[in-house]
Amino acid sequence: QDVVVYKKQDLQEIFQNTHLLMMNDNEASEVLKRLEIKNLKEILLLFPSIKIIVETRGPDGSYLLTREEEIYVPAMKPEKIVDTTGAGDSYKAAFIHSYLEGKDWKQCAQFATEISTKVIQKNGPQVL
Repeated sequence: QDVVVYKKQDLQEIFQNTHLLMMNDNEASEVLKRLEIKNLKEILLLFPSIKIIVETRGPDGSYLLTREEEIYVPAMKPEKIVDTTGAGDSYKAAFIHSYLEGKDWKQCAQFATEISTKVIQKNGPQVL
């Protein structure tokens, strides 16, 4: 969300040392604008350290991009939406948790989707 405070040079410095780039669709759009590029694939070309880009799209699921593959993971349909607070943060935490457990990218995104779907069905950002 704070991507709007960064200039092109700031993003370039940050991305030089980034391995896993996660952002929502609004942030991705802003990053593309600030870097003056047209699509996420160009980020992988410009920054060799980045292994994967994960773009979350709310009710439209998530999009994963590596040099080898593109993966779309659809959103899960919640029984009801109570509060979306913490959905993005829980997605990121669950994705990283799965990654550290050795899961593949798609499994990471599926687990993250499951957890963030549970979060939006409760009041506040906690699943419990």
